[in-house]
Amino acid sequence: VKAIVSNIALEGIYFFSGFDTFFAINRATGKMNGAVDGIKYIQRDELTHLEIFINMFNTLRVEYPRIFTKKLLAECQVILKEAAEKEIVWGKYVIDGGIPEYTNEIVEGRIRHLAEERATKIGLGGIYPGAKNPIPWVDDYKAITKGNFFESKPTSYTEKKPTFSGRKTAN
Repeated sequence: VKAIVSNIALEGIYFFSGFDTFFAINRATGKMNGAVDGIKYIQRDELTHLEIFINMFNTLRVEYPRIFTKKLLAECQVILKEAAEKEIVWGKYVIDGGIPEYTNEIVEGRIRHLAEERATKIGLGGIYPGAKNPIPWVDDYKAITKGNFFESKPTSYTEKKPTFSGRKTAN
């Protein structure tokens, strides 16, 4: 059960915090479009993984209620809260004071929101009561509008054929 909760922290807090950083840079600068397209596909996969772990936790809780003691549930809340607190420190370090529209305060609020949202989905809400998403625009990045990034060919590089001066070289 603790491993499942740790995976919820990994898939649902750590990864999303990292994605948000790229999305914020893209939103502020319009740059890194290719990287962001790739991250959207990764995010889609991580959402699937997250749902699997949430479903595993909730199914185990129904099928084996005797193992879900108050002590275990409290330990699971601690796992999520500690993961969020560590990610807040890391997130602030990574952005080093801010990206336009993505400040240290926003990083902290977003990570607390993610942690509370994930905890609530497994019946362990209350680690950050009332946490709200300070960057609702990030949901716009869930949409995938192009073909599969990983299966496409690069379009920003062109193959240049070598030019010769017309002089023949010895073989």
